[in-house]
Amino acid sequence: MNQQLAQARAATARFHDPNEALADGYTDMGANPEEGGAIEFVNFNLVDCTLDQAHPEALRYVPSGNGLRLVAVEFAIPMACPGAPPEDFLPGTGEWEQEPDAPVWILGVQIWSGKSGEAQ
Repeated sequence: MNQQLAQARAATARFHDPNEALADGYTDMGANPEEGGAIEFVNFNLVDCTLDQAHPEALRYVPSGNGLRLVAVEFAIPMACPGAPPEDFLPGTGEWEQEPDAPVWILGVQIWSGKSGEAQ
């Protein structure tokens, strides 16, 4: 798990600047009341039947000072994919949950909030 988390941190460090996320294909979805009002950026091109800790399907930001602060990444896999969400993907970081109003499983991991390894 620690190696997978380190890979996720290294791959997403540039997204501390939300403009980098937008340039890389993420869409600002605005505040998500289901996630405590966090601002979600989603890259819909990554929502498929494969998971890669270096390419999270979503990024979670919170308002901070004059901008946004990256606090978490979110992995998503459509429910239409064969089988259940993989238990060996970032084990111990949280439980896969169904995204409200969408047919996908999600796993949110706070890798930039100072609570590494904890799901939000």
